[in-house]
Amino acid sequence: MRVQEITDGQIENARIVLENHVVRPLTLEGAFESGLFCICSQATPFEIASRFVYALRETSHSKEMDARQKYSKLDVLIDKDKVNAAALKIGWRFAYKKRFDEFIDYFKRLDGNWPEMVRDAGVEERERFVNDVKWLSNKTFSFWSICLGGTNLLALDVYVMKGLKDLGLDIKDDFVYPVARNIGSQRVRKTPRNREYLIIEREARDFFERDERFLLGDGKVNMALIDAVLWWARANRDTQNQGYLFGNGNMSWLYMPYAN
Repeated sequence: MRVQEITDGQIENARIVLENHVVRPLTLEGAFESGLFCICSQATPFEIASRFVYALRETSHSKEMDARQKYSKLDVLIDKDKVNAAALKIGWRFAYKKRFDEFIDYFKRLDGNWPEMVRDAGVEERERFVNDVKWLSNKTFSFWSICLGGTNLLALDVYVMKGLKDLGLDIKDDFVYPVARNIGSQRVRKTPRNREYLIIEREARDFFERDERFLLGDGKVNMALIDAVLWWARANRDTQNQGYLFGNGNMSWLYMPYAN
């Protein structure tokens, strides 16, 4: 596969997905809630992570008919007991492991301009956050930055890496195809370590820099657009009757809490 085989239509659909699912307005509550959503998305279908967000919103606005369409209140988002209870309520597989606790402790202490810092983060800023907060991996932080409107980082999930491999980038088979560790054991995929992650991300940036369709007005590569194009294509969302992810129709918010 060559980059020229990515059609203008695929790119336009990816732009629509990004435009319709960025957290807006970028408030402290919206950014905090989105960070919890991204942690809940780890090795989890987005439908479950969405139900988690809706549980937080219903806790925040218990007597309001439109609770699901409002950001959760900050006092709920920084309450570890309530956040973990919401994860348990919707049956999240990691609900008992307290994965949100360090995130909550860290970000509730920061000054109010940190949502913009996460959105605009580059590789160096991401490294600082990832080193400081458990469960904020390179992938999770990059996904979060994209959700807030960032364009500098690549969230390397399996579908994106499959797409990059198809384009000819040197992606290890272990990152995209599950293998058994031992005879008879469960088949699993490996995750790129920090150095491997940085190499893949840099090579993807260099590769797409050749195609002006992926460039921003300042000449930088729109990494979020790369993510959206490759994820949509390799996850086969267009063949699973999931057009609502494009924001089609006025009920898309039922499936994705940040759909506009």
